[in-house]
Amino acid sequence: MDNQINLILHNILSIFSALVALSMSLFLFLKGEKKNGSRILSLTMFFSTILAISHVVGVNIIDPTASRIVLMLNLVMFLVVATNVHAILTLTGMNKKNLFSISFFYFSSIALIIIFSINPDLFLLQSEHKMYFPNYYVPGAFNWVRLIFLYIIALPYMIYVLAKAQSITSIESEKQKYSYVTFAIIIIYLLCFIPNFLIYNIDIDPLWGMSFAVLFSILLIYGAIKYELFNIKVIAKQAIIYATGIVVVAVIIITFNYFDFWVVNVFPSYPSGITAIISAIIALIIGGIAWDFIRRKNLVKYEFITTVSHKFRTPLTGIKWATENLNSMELPPKALEQIEYIKNSSQKLVELTDLLINTSSSETSNYRYSPVRANLSTEVIKAIDSLSKQIQTKGTNLVKNIEPNLFVMCDIARVKFVIQSFIENAIHYTNDGGIILVKIKKVKNDAVFSVQDKGIGIAKEEIPFIFEKFYRTTEARTIDTEGMGIGMFISKEVIKHHKGKIWVESDGIDQGSTFYFSLPLARSK
Repeated sequence: MDNQINLILHNILSIFSALVALSMSLFLFLKGEKKNGSRILSLTMFFSTILAISHVVGVNIIDPTASRIVLMLNLVMFLVVATNVHAILTLTGMNKKNLFSISFFYFSSIALIIIFSINPDLFLLQSEHKMYFPNYYVPGAFNWVRLIFLYIIALPYMIYVLAKAQSITSIESEKQKYSYVTFAIIIIYLLCFIPNFLIYNIDIDPLWGMSFAVLFSILLIYGAIKYELFNIKVIAKQAIIYATGIVVVAVIIITFNYFDFWVVNVFPSYPSGITAIISAIIALIIGGIAWDFIRRKNLVKYEFITTVSHKFRTPLTGIKWATENLNSMELPPKALEQIEYIKNSSQKLVELTDLLINTSSSETSNYRYSPVRANLSTEVIKAIDSLSKQIQTKGTNLVKNIEPNLFVMCDIARVKFVIQSFIENAIHYTNDGGIILVKIKKVKNDAVFSVQDKGIGIAKEEIPFIFEKFYRTTEARTIDTEGMGIGMFISKEVIKHHKGKIWVESDGIDQGSTFYFSLPLARSK
């Protein structure tokens, strides 16, 4: 019975390991930034998923020949190591200077996989019963090469790279980050070594080594949040927590299913459906709690934004009245010019406040758009005129290419916000004296508006995230540390509600960018 329990625990931890690795692989691929190594680490996690699945399936197969065939998939561990080294070099910024090392690890990994695939007996022999496993690894003549590659070559090299990066940087937070990564890698690799004892017939339970998945998830989540290992932002941090919760729920359900399997085998008279019903009830309860938590959190967020936004309106109204009173007085032309600037700025704040309220309430459908037939060409000209002071102050050369009388059905205030956001961003992120091209033209049945600049540009890997809430590119954060990253998200929501399209094009950093949106043309009267 103890052997059955140990096997069940081992299988649960192995499955949990695969779930954690797969979750982190998807998360890092979708949310990570390519240039800091997170995409490469996502490959490490993907290969680790294959490794964990092949292990748990292989050691549970009764047929020793079939067991060895499945366990041969463990060859993927060479790619786990190669991508891990690559990710560490990229994280420390040493990847470009160490292309030979990266090539060496990838070439060696692929070469070893090919050699062992052609001659499987060099890697593994036919599986045998060991401890509580129906079948377990039996090492081939050159299986030791795997240990040399992992623990004598790769692990010391990664520690060396991290130590070197730590000695070079003068930023204390960077030093702490590299120290943490070094600690995490050493612990994880040492735990992963434990299953090797039984491979070489040393009776140490591999179950201790399989706990690396739990530790790995804790170490990675802690490091990602505390040290921002892969530039994970606040939204992404929440996603990690949600993903971890999903994995935990999955493990609970798997555990109950294994418990049901074990009980039925030990007590044949036990009704097998009981445990399945219990696990379904637990999953339902957890799902209900999670839904209620998310609903309450969204409600609090909505109420907070709405309350704050409404509070903004009172001082903004006071500014508006004050500027109107000052306009009626006899003041010097320069003073009147500044008052007009204050008036226009306060009006923009009012519009932005309204849009924030509408955006936060969009999930509850408590607001409506008010579309009217509007001349989009005229609205673009008005938006340019309202920003003329900014254009003059920056010394920007704004070129207009406006096709007249392009009518669309739209909520004018909201679309005007999008137009202004595009132009203001171009002004803000273009060097003094730069050129901005504002264009609107008819393309088939759409009016297409675009703003082209020769400013900071956008890296290719960041383009897909430009219109996400709170996202700001690395270059944008450097130039403007106080931006919110909300303007483009609101613009996307506005255009989406108008059944239009919004997109951006850029050839890369310092190559400028062009922002577009299109709206369906209104039918002629």
